[in-house]
Amino acid sequence: MDATTQDACPTRSGNSWQDDTLGCPDADGDGWYDLMDAFSSDATQWEDADMDGYGDNASGNQPDACPSVAGNSTIDRFGCMDSDGDGYSNADFSWGYDMGGDAFPDEPTQWADGDGDGFGENPNGVTPDDCPTVRDTSSIDRYGCADTDGDGISDPDDTWTLADGADACISGAGNSTLDRIGCFDGDGDGYSNPAGDWSVSDGADAYPDDPLRWLKDKSASDGASSSTVVIFGIVGSCIGSYCRTCPFVPQKA
Repeated sequence: MDATTQDACPTRSGNSWQDDTLGCPDADGDGWYDLMDAFSSDATQWEDADMDGYGDNASGNQPDACPSVAGNSTIDRFGCMDSDGDGYSNADFSWGYDMGGDAFPDEPTQWADGDGDGFGENPNGVTPDDCPTVRDTSSIDRYGCADTDGDGISDPDDTWTLADGADACISGAGNSTLDRIGCFDGDGDGYSNPAGDWSVSDGADAYPDDPLRWLKDKSASDGASSSTVVIFGIVGSCIGSYCRTCPFVPQKA
């Protein structure tokens, strides 16, 4: 018997034959001696160069797509880097987002972004894309939907109306939040400035330059709030913040 046919395990029965190691235990029957087989119970894999638990045989079970780099990805491909641990591998020069690479490698609740607008498609993850087939920038009332004026509030559409919180003024960025959403509010009190199609009677700010007032008192001829103040039996008639007949009565705005 020459060296090429010599039993490598003369005291134990076996049927290994790979790498000139003959006659040693080979539990999975792939020809590899169990002590040399990285996957002794899987006949389709036997070597794991980067020792990440995924075999180097490309045609075997769960083949390592990155055999020279230890990795933990399990969904789009096996054995590649997965920084956030969500199962999707980090994208690289040979594996882009369109192939399954993680579009959010540092956010474990998101991984896909089909329209490329920066909002993920997992509805249960952070900042989920409410319009996954539309690439745009809305970020206040909903994420990733059309926002013509760029103020963060999405344009209305068939499924999202003004009543839902859509932008009432899509042709110009705005910050109003009370009478209508997303229109210009010069004094920042939440009520939008009057415009051609939106007057004070509709709810617009009656005092667009005064952040402390917005509703017009219909009983006041000049639009100022009117009130009568009674303190210690003294009656004073006040208009706005000016009290003509009771100078020591606390002023009421």
